[in-house]
Amino acid sequence: LSAHMAAGLEHTLRKDPYFVDGPYKPQLVCIETLASTPLPREALPVLVMPWGGLIWRSQRESECFSSMLPQGNGAGVYLHCFLRYRQEPSEGVWLPEALFIASRWPYHATFAQALRLFAEGTARHEPWGPSHAQALATTFALDPPPPSRPLYLQVREQAVHVQRPAARDLPIADIDYAVLFCALDLTSIQRILV
Repeated sequence: LSAHMAAGLEHTLRKDPYFVDGPYKPQLVCIETLASTPLPREALPVLVMPWGGLIWRSQRESECFSSMLPQGNGAGVYLHCFLRYRQEPSEGVWLPEALFIASRWPYHATFAQALRLFAEGTARHEPWGPSHAQALATTFALDPPPPSRPLYLQVREQAVHVQRPAARDLPIADIDYAVLFCALDLTSIQRILV
């Protein structure tokens, strides 16, 4: 974080009665790779926990978000992240931990749903480790589907379905358009869709 942003974060956190300590530099505990996608191991923890590791006195809401790790020629790797807080009973605090998927497929909403299903299927008191990363990697060990063909992911007891649109069709990325539509007036939305 820049000095200005860090100062603002510190000021905000100190006002929160449930904040205990942080931000700490996040650590990458384990990584499972399926393809030859080069990932910068040093940068990943900061991209997955951009505000650092924060410790709290009470349970925090889990978060799902996506970001992009730019690589040359306009391409990049999408990071689909699920952040949760796990109780450490001996200390009486809640510690952050995250699972993420790094992919060249821009299926943000689908991967967020799959990550949420996977994460919610694990015990809240059980720390995530190598066995969880391996199980998650196995879930996503699929070849990319051709355009207009469905892809099914089996996550725990649920099937998650996504279909790549044809190259000339919208949407070209699996994203939640609700945020965009909330920012536009009805006339603009009609112009976009008609």
